[in-house]
Amino acid sequence: MGADVTGFSHSENKREGAERLGADHFHPTDDESVFQPLGGTFDLVVSTVSADLPLGSYLAMLRIGGWSAP
Repeated sequence: MGADVTGFSHSENKREGAERLGADHFHPTDDESVFQPLGGTFDLVVSTVSADLPLGSYLAMLRIGGWSAP
């Protein structure tokens, strides 16, 4: 469908799995500075975890008019 997919995980250990499932990019989130250069670059953020997340950091990655599906 032409989507550019990015995976995020607290652990670098999940990179291989994310790429195997089709992720084009992967960012470990153990250091929250990873979010700054990604600000305003996503059209959609989908969260599939039950853990507490720095929600503001994820929402800041959305472009104007972007969507979040928590």
